[in-house]
Amino acid sequence: LKTFFVVWSGQVVSLIGSGLTHFGLGIWVFRESGSATEFALIALAAMFPGIVLSPFAGVLVDRWDRRITMILADVVAMLGTIVIITLLWMDMLAMWHILLAACLGSVAGAFQSPAYQAATTLLVPKRHLGRAAGLIQLGDPLRLIVAPIIAGALMAQIELSGLILIDFSTFIIAMLTLAFVTFPKPEERPEEKHTSMLEQSKVGWRYIHDRKGLKLLLFYFTLVNFVFGFSGALYGPLVLSFADEKAFALVLSAAGIGGLIGGVLQSITGGPKNRILGIFGFGIFVGLGSLIVGLKASIPVIAIGGVTVMIFLPMINGCSQAFWQTKVPPEIQGRVFALRSMFAMAAIPAAYGLAGPLADKVFEPGMQEGGFLAPIFGDLIGVGDGRGIGLMFVMTGLAAVLLSVIPLFSRRVRNLDSIIPDVIEDPDEEPESSL
Repeated sequence: LKTFFVVWSGQVVSLIGSGLTHFGLGIWVFRESGSATEFALIALAAMFPGIVLSPFAGVLVDRWDRRITMILADVVAMLGTIVIITLLWMDMLAMWHILLAACLGSVAGAFQSPAYQAATTLLVPKRHLGRAAGLIQLGDPLRLIVAPIIAGALMAQIELSGLILIDFSTFIIAMLTLAFVTFPKPEERPEEKHTSMLEQSKVGWRYIHDRKGLKLLLFYFTLVNFVFGFSGALYGPLVLSFADEKAFALVLSAAGIGGLIGGVLQSITGGPKNRILGIFGFGIFVGLGSLIVGLKASIPVIAIGGVTVMIFLPMINGCSQAFWQTKVPPEIQGRVFALRSMFAMAAIPAAYGLAGPLADKVFEPGMQEGGFLAPIFGDLIGVGDGRGIGLMFVMTGLAAVLLSVIPLFSRRVRNLDSIIPDVIEDPDEEPESSL
């Protein structure tokens, strides 16, 4: 496990550094434009290229050394950081430059994410995969806790350029941790040596297609990610519609603490023994948390909702990650995980693209005094600035609850963990403890 912990620590440091840049750039964009649409466009650019490249990235991840792949991905992401800080120093930074850097980061992520996940399967014994998934899930909560605190404290002194320089140094740390370790290699598939990338990418799809349970999970995460794409793109505009940057940093930090709690629980326990029940059961609580966020223009209420979401989100992701790692052969995990990411995340750009215009043109005007939505929902969540976005959070939360409840009525769905056999065996070790 030593190699896993070394790599994990470097990735967490890099995530925190990236969080500084994301926080600072988000504030910069909202100050410059005041537009929820432009705020959402950054999130869209940070996802769409990676989704398009995922099928071919997965093939290359299975072909290449996964450690080298992660280093190269860090280099590409670092190029975007260099572009941003150079233009900022030259006082030439514009919105399209930020979008370009976000696209570079998305391309890097298309390679790094499946390489990291597939390498973890080979580095960590089966009985600890649930716990390892929990540790990986700690990265985002730590980013949400540490990055806003550092950014809020330092932005006035070192400005956006200083935050980006710190981010640059964390890339170096991540690459150094990868430079001094080795990864085990999965078994080779000789029959694929002379096949095209397209044919090799089809192997991953056929593996998923032949297992109805895996297709069901893809469908579920695609729908849920579409639903949460609306609220994810508008969390900043919701808070900044009635509060300042310090308040925004506070709610992000509170959400991060919730995620930290969830990640620690997942890493200690490994999650429920029946990981399918964990995915859908915890999904209900994530939906309820999103609903709470939209109920009132209040920092404490939004913080409570965000904490609820983030406690259970790492547990859902940890259960899902461990489930896939035990059901997919290591030698094709790069392709399967890349396709899984593509399908599950493909709906988010559509949600991001719709979120800003819907907020600016429909929900926000509709929830002002005299707006067409105010008589219907005004007594529940109030009227005025930010209440249209709040209504979007309430609606997405309700949708997520329904999407998570309905599958649990199917016995076949509840028993998917036993219906789909494990391909990773660990017979000589004690079983994982469960919640």
